[in-house]
Amino acid sequence: MTEVPARGPQSRADDVTTESSPGAGTNSEATWKLVDSPKELSSLCESLRSAGCFALDMEFRRDKTYFARLDLVQVATPEFVAIIDPQKAGSLDPLWELIGDPAVEVVVHSGRQDLEILKEAGGPAPRNVFDTQVAASFLGFGDQVPYNRLLAAVLGRQILKLETTSDWSRRPLSEAQIEYAIDDVRDLPELRRQLGERLSEAGRAEWAAQEMTRLEQSAATSRDPATLWKLVAGSSRLRGRQMDVLRELAAWRESLARRRNLPRKWVVPDDVLVDIAKRMPRKLDDISSIQRLSSTVLEREGPAILECVTKASAAPAKEPSQPDRRDPAVSAAADMLELLLRIRGEESGVATPLLGTRSEVLDVVRWVRGESQKRPPLLDGWRGEIVGGDLVALASGIRSLRFEPGSGKVVLEPAAGQE
Repeated sequence: MTEVPARGPQSRADDVTTESSPGAGTNSEATWKLVDSPKELSSLCESLRSAGCFALDMEFRRDKTYFARLDLVQVATPEFVAIIDPQKAGSLDPLWELIGDPAVEVVVHSGRQDLEILKEAGGPAPRNVFDTQVAASFLGFGDQVPYNRLLAAVLGRQILKLETTSDWSRRPLSEAQIEYAIDDVRDLPELRRQLGERLSEAGRAEWAAQEMTRLEQSAATSRDPATLWKLVAGSSRLRGRQMDVLRELAAWRESLARRRNLPRKWVVPDDVLVDIAKRMPRKLDDISSIQRLSSTVLEREGPAILECVTKASAAPAKEPSQPDRRDPAVSAAADMLELLLRIRGEESGVATPLLGTRSEVLDVVRWVRGESQKRPPLLDGWRGEIVGGDLVALASGIRSLRFEPGSGKVVLEPAAGQE
């Protein structure tokens, strides 16, 4: 165990045993330790398993790589905080296996990227996650509330976020870095407990559980190559075969970025992909004039780019990925449904982006118009309870929206002739 400056007493990981229930008590006076050997990591994981619940946060960078570079892992129970040094702790497989154990709850805040790192490391799929940011979205705190703001609102605790741009790969860690790392997880167990109580009181614990399951599945599922075009800025400007070309280009870029461990946009920038898809080139001369496409990339990757265009052009036409937003009828229908979505979000206290997105609303439009056979997710689960049936009724013309001048509200009522 490496001794480092601390704000409170330290203890060894193998000296800590806990039998507390998830989130029982506050962590403000908890001891902390630095885990920097395989033996200490193994002992720590045994303590976490005995606790049955622990908070998790990670410090990582991926600005210059495709795969995240993990520099620090922080965990906490109500009794202690541990900072794991990946540079010295050896393989993190014992921790990954613990995260994949359905008998152990893992508490995170905005943990999607943390869970994706687990997938990149080849660990098991997470099975029992509680995300405090997701929970807060069901309780009137809005969409993607920052951790420090949520702590202040729920626990009345203020923390400073002064090391957000810190270089976590440097050793030794500074006192400021250690304090920041501790602050990121120390209060998560108590925050989870209080948010859990509020969800139960509001009758929304099951809603939140459904969303946590979606988060786990999303983090554990590899992205479908056919949907990678959605990551490309400017894709909405393309139609028909151009979109087919972009699909092929996006999948090709993803494969190349993974192999070279480079950010996607370092391989080929988004605007260049869109420009190539728009032009649908047949020979290298057709793309040599594209701005921001370097001569090096053109020489090395030009044949592969042309192959993507040829493959997309020869393939059977795919079903449109989204309704044509230039269609006035589709646009008006989506606008109307989005208004109802916002109304239901405000009434229920559920963050509107969590309730549904523009893309999901367009899925409802397509389904109602008979342009898609796939049932929209907005119609099922907790979303279906809040707004699903009303969206279908509104899009089908069975219901309509009317503004009430007296109350200042927009209300949903039977459409003319549907009373």
